[in-house]
Amino acid sequence: MHNLAEIFKREKVNGKSQKGAADFLKIDHRSVSRHMKQKSIGLDILYKYAEYLECKIEDFITQEVSRQINGYVKNNQINFYGDAEERPVLHGYFAASWWWDDKKTIIIIDKNDAKGVYYNMLNFYTAWRNPIRIKDQMTGIYQRKDTQQNYGGIIHRKTDQQFICRNFYDAYPTTIELTRVAKFICAYTLNDLPLSLK
Repeated sequence: MHNLAEIFKREKVNGKSQKGAADFLKIDHRSVSRHMKQKSIGLDILYKYAEYLECKIEDFITQEVSRQINGYVKNNQINFYGDAEERPVLHGYFAASWWWDDKKTIIIIDKNDAKGVYYNMLNFYTAWRNPIRIKDQMTGIYQRKDTQQNYGGIIHRKTDQQFICRNFYDAYPTTIELTRVAKFICAYTLNDLPLSLK
């Protein structure tokens, strides 16, 4: 993904145009229009556009991110914000991957231990799915059928209905039935991201 069309709109006030870019790049002006519509462009071409538009290459590949956080880790358990609770919002510009745009992606922030290593760690999970889909094992969020509480950990299939789950925080395996699961995608430390929490 790139923001070539957006950068052209922004730089129009500075006299930059598609025709001017075509002359600068020594290509047909219709090619510039095609480049703006393509999902991906070679880095070498983006560098030439950056030179013409007098901007940084990062401007083409970063996008505005504004996402609500779905829940938080507290007392070794994943808690989701309720309808009446105000959710923190991540905002900024970042070369984000597909999971930022997918509104079903679950974002959890670790607020378990302010002095701990994982404090303010952002964890990303897929949308909820049926635990039947687990073939052997999976890392992610699991919801217990008996208590409806959510935990993060490693899930192993034991039988058709039972799973051996090891919570990340207490590390004791328990055999339980699950209501739903969400697969782990990735994690970031909030301090390492060019994003702010509001």
